[in-house]
Amino acid sequence: MILFGPLIGWRFVVERGHGFTYALGLGFNFLFFGRHIRKGMVIYDIGSNRGQMALFFSRKIGVSGIVHAFEPAPVPFESLKRNCVLNSLSNVRLWQAVVSNMNGEESFTFFEDRPTEGRPERLASKNQAAVGKAFRVTCLTLDSLVQRGERKPDVLKIDVEGSAAAVLEGARNILETTKPGIYIELHNAEEQRAVRDELQSRGYQLQTMDGRKVVDPTTGWSSPLWCWFEK
Repeated sequence: MILFGPLIGWRFVVERGHGFTYALGLGFNFLFFGRHIRKGMVIYDIGSNRGQMALFFSRKIGVSGIVHAFEPAPVPFESLKRNCVLNSLSNVRLWQAVVSNMNGEESFTFFEDRPTEGRPERLASKNQAAVGKAFRVTCLTLDSLVQRGERKPDVLKIDVEGSAAAVLEGARNILETTKPGIYIELHNAEEQRAVRDELQSRGYQLQTMDGRKVVDPTTGWSSPLWCWFEK
């Protein structure tokens, strides 16, 4: 059971990467998102893992909002599902799927000893492909979800271990028309360039979690970033 903080009283399964610090309500992301998430919002949690942030989003948005939680890897997805069931979360929709720049099905590379670091096989390096296990998984774009009638997102949380360029490419219509706030954790130079080319080029402003403005995400290293469109 969570003993302190914004999720006090809620329950979760203690596992690797989701342990006692969570039970104590610790985490800078809670403080940051608390300033940007409001009741009734629609949150797309891309790379939801075991639900560390999906649970927080669920409580913040209330019954009038919705969290779409995306996690392709089977081990963390089962944990995510258990944690949602433990707290009877009716405003969280679970997707065991890769969010990318295509729809259909593809191979996903999963590492049993590093369950948070999986990525689509076509985007994995040769070394990663050699040590990981591949399995078939549903693949979808965020634009396709909106086109089929899902509510447009107010906020995207993206943490996909190096595959964010494909996520943003598959959300170009959303970026053009809806302009959601975007929290993104960067892992490589490709993701840095994607922030520049897909977000900055559309007028998004960038800042670090402590409020420092980022002029060029490809210079130096700033991660995670909060990206917003300033009208």
